[in-house]
Amino acid sequence: HVLRVINDLLAFEPAGTATNLAGALDFADSILRRRSVLFLISDFLTTGYQSALERLARQHDVIALQLFDPPAIREHFRRRAEEFDLSLQQDVRRCGAELVRLETGASYAEPLIAFFRRRERLFGR
Repeated sequence: HVLRVINDLLAFEPAGTATNLAGALDFADSILRRRSVLFLISDFLTTGYQSALERLARQHDVIALQLFDPPAIREHFRRRAEEFDLSLQQDVRRCGAELVRLETGASYAEPLIAFFRRRERLFGR
């Protein structure tokens, strides 16, 4: 039986790319009547599943197996960081302020000097 389940998992072709982990956990919670051992296999690159996981873990022995691909994780966080940076820039501009980004581990002097030189050119002395 276990080999069949593993084979079915490996052969599964998802219909889309989104993950509804909370929905899957809620579904499992609704059909399981006796205490069970559950192996939750996911990359966990989603949100909003924590309360469903907590409910399920109260009734069952849940073992979470995180699948990860280091290059994919780096790419995911790179995209999220870019989205955050763009959003921050837009928010700051919309508020009428200016943004100077200072990187930890790098010199603060160079970006600040460049910023004040740009302002000097724009507004004169």
